[in-house]
Amino acid sequence: MTVPKIPDDIVPGSLNRQPINTNPAFSTNFRLMIPKVRNAVYFCTEVSFPSLSMEPIRVSVPMASPLKFFGNKIDHGELVVKFIINEDFSNYFEMSDWFKKSLNYYGFFNDNSQARMMNLIADSGQLLILNNKKTPVARIVFDGLMITGLGNIPMNSSVADAPIIVCDATFQFTSYDIKDP
Repeated sequence: MTVPKIPDDIVPGSLNRQPINTNPAFSTNFRLMIPKVRNAVYFCTEVSFPSLSMEPIRVSVPMASPLKFFGNKIDHGELVVKFIINEDFSNYFEMSDWFKKSLNYYGFFNDNSQARMMNLIADSGQLLILNNKKTPVARIVFDGLMITGLGNIPMNSSVADAPIIVCDATFQFTSYDIKDP
């Protein structure tokens, strides 16, 4: 029987098993930047980073469970942003205008300006992930970012303490890439 060797890059000992950085990540350490909606992202309070999933390839085996291998396609979820609506609703109107521009089907098909129209609809955005000292750790660049949903605005005059109005915006994108800050 052969004894497995310890790899050269791992030095044995209890001190070498400790992580270098033991600070936890906080969900408040981010900054979202989307050039088309600068006012809305200034009041951004929450970003739900999209999930990743992959359907495995299943190979049938007679009289046994199917074998599973890595799939050939990665699907990502949508980017959901929650932002506070400011007093004059300008940030909501900015988001709404971008959403309405994406529905200009007649101009898209009539004058053969698909590239110009995609420029109006899609954009690139960045999400900076910050450490506890508010220094950027990573920069996530979203390409082909487009707004696909804008939440409702709840208003209620029967409450004692008036809450801050918050709205959700949902975005789809082509791809994202994690880069150094």
